[in-house]
Amino acid sequence: CTGGRKSHRHTVPLIISAHHHRTLTFVFPSAVCGPSIDIGNDISEFRRLENCTVVEGYLQILLIGDKNNNNINQEVFRSLSFPKLTMITDYLLLFRVSGLDSLSALFPNLTVIRGQKLFYNYALVIFEMTSLKDIGLFNLRNITRGAIRIEKNPELCYLDSIDWSLIMDAEFNNYIAGNKQSKECSDVCPGIMENSPQCRKTMFNDNYNYRCWNSNHCQKGKLNATHGRSSWTLLPETLTSQTMKHTFSRYTCQDGEVTETDALKVSSSHLMLTIHFHCKH
Repeated sequence: CTGGRKSHRHTVPLIISAHHHRTLTFVFPSAVCGPSIDIGNDISEFRRLENCTVVEGYLQILLIGDKNNNNINQEVFRSLSFPKLTMITDYLLLFRVSGLDSLSALFPNLTVIRGQKLFYNYALVIFEMTSLKDIGLFNLRNITRGAIRIEKNPELCYLDSIDWSLIMDAEFNNYIAGNKQSKECSDVCPGIMENSPQCRKTMFNDNYNYRCWNSNHCQKGKLNATHGRSSWTLLPETLTSQTMKHTFSRYTCQDGEVTETDALKVSSSHLMLTIHFHCKH
């Protein structure tokens, strides 16, 4: 297939737990791309990510543009978006991509980096990105295996506002150095300026702070967090907790109302969703 893209129809079991154990099966088209994707030297290479839901393997984006002339690249990057991409099974690496100031538009629904194979023990590497101002992966909920390395990004802020322990278990192995100094950043989480903070506060690295990816997006917790998740968009991208609640009401609650979704996570089979819920009659 062109660009290493493989189209499949995946069967996704939704394992239901309420008054009785039941299973619903959804079949949907998705594009699993790979094995692995290297995007380098030319922005046009990003076309290889079109329609990808999962990158099977790693995704490396590197050596794009002239670091002394960012204007053209910035305009192009702002028009690029791959909202269907929700998972990378190995690692994500970005190196010397000129003009890219945030990943928020590029990968707005990237949810999981599994880290099955790592880049020198790292699942996320952001290195010498001269234009990057914030990471912006606001839907990233889980780095399953491996640490992160964020180094030598001279404009990069919103690092102190991220609690990596919310999305990974190996945060003590993280390496973050050589980025813009915290005192030179003006990190403001959503609602702070209006005296109405929207983001949670946590303690991380001896810093009790509001948690956000940038001024527009709070940081969310792991996929298996248990309460207060009413607008998750996972695999497939059109299957949200709202549509699931409607489905549960029709097929498992005998037209009762689903009152609470207890857990939603990506299992070892990366296209399986597991949901536990309550019914109200």
